[in-house]
Amino acid sequence: MGNFPLDSSITDSIGRPMGDSPMSSVQYKGELLFHGQVSSNYGGGTLHEFAQGKVVPSTPGGISSGTIPAQDGWYLDLVAGTNPSRPVNVIPELIENLVQLPRQLRDLGKLLAKPGSLLRPRDGAGTYLGVQFGWLPMLEDLNKLLDFSTHVAKRMRELDQLAQGGIRRRLQFKRDTQNAVNSHRWALVGPSNYLDLHYDIVVKRRTWGTIRWYPVKGMPYRVGDVNRINQVRKIVMGFTPEGLSYGLWKVIPWTWLIGWCTNVGKYLLATSNTIPASHSGGCFMSESARHYRASGFSITNGANLSLFWAGTYSAVTKTRIVSGALTPGFNVPFLDTFRLSILGALATQRFWR
Repeated sequence: MGNFPLDSSITDSIGRPMGDSPMSSVQYKGELLFHGQVSSNYGGGTLHEFAQGKVVPSTPGGISSGTIPAQDGWYLDLVAGTNPSRPVNVIPELIENLVQLPRQLRDLGKLLAKPGSLLRPRDGAGTYLGVQFGWLPMLEDLNKLLDFSTHVAKRMRELDQLAQGGIRRRLQFKRDTQNAVNSHRWALVGPSNYLDLHYDIVVKRRTWGTIRWYPVKGMPYRVGDVNRINQVRKIVMGFTPEGLSYGLWKVIPWTWLIGWCTNVGKYLLATSNTIPASHSGGCFMSESARHYRASGFSITNGANLSLFWAGTYSAVTKTRIVSGALTPGFNVPFLDTFRLSILGALATQRFWR
């Protein structure tokens, strides 16, 4: 990414009736300044000169500093993840984990008896898959059960706000942090005489989506209704037709792999209507914050006399897009480290003898 302009800007649109609209914003803050005397070799002698200026930093090409674009299926994820009818626990998956518990304990006993088996690729791959698809999901389910009352209380507050006219929900998506170093070169008098000003770079990127939910005719209870607690408990535990359907989808063999390429499972949650409610289109915000800090300098064919180099500089870009297409979201998955590790473990189990 090249040098940034020094003027902040924002582009937005409004209208009547008021509605969500695309937006872009770039904001800059701070300065990186240097001034003072340096010496350089020139004409067989030493030349003292005064150097000063303001550095507009740049980000190396290997660093992704642009905002993260919204991906296929994110709108579906947003609706599914904020639907007032969404379950917290998934009963079929919980039952499957409990059924597998004796086998997991037996495998754990074998591992403790012969820890050296981890050194064999095939056994090590099997243990890794057992942790990822056995122990971790079970511990997550147990944690949800322990926090059941907390989830119920949160959902009750959410549904009370919905019944009073609507609720705005927010869901986090991708985020990452990258670090780098870069330099700005200042030419001194004489050939091959340079002042290199170094600065540290931290790039933080994040994306999130917002959506509004509104009550529709046929709400099963009103605020203050004593029967709402039973309804909320059923929803949180997944004792609804949609919750059970989603749970059955999750326990079908290999649906986790299908989920890498599609959002079919999320579609079941997005269309759940145990609590009658409608939603708006989704707004997807993406932010890229680049922070620069002066860290030091070096002089080629010269020496420092009294140079000052300091300061911080930041450039924050925000974008907003509006989406409203509720589709399953078929897409080619990004094979990150976790996905590659799972595929590698499966290949090791299948082909390593």
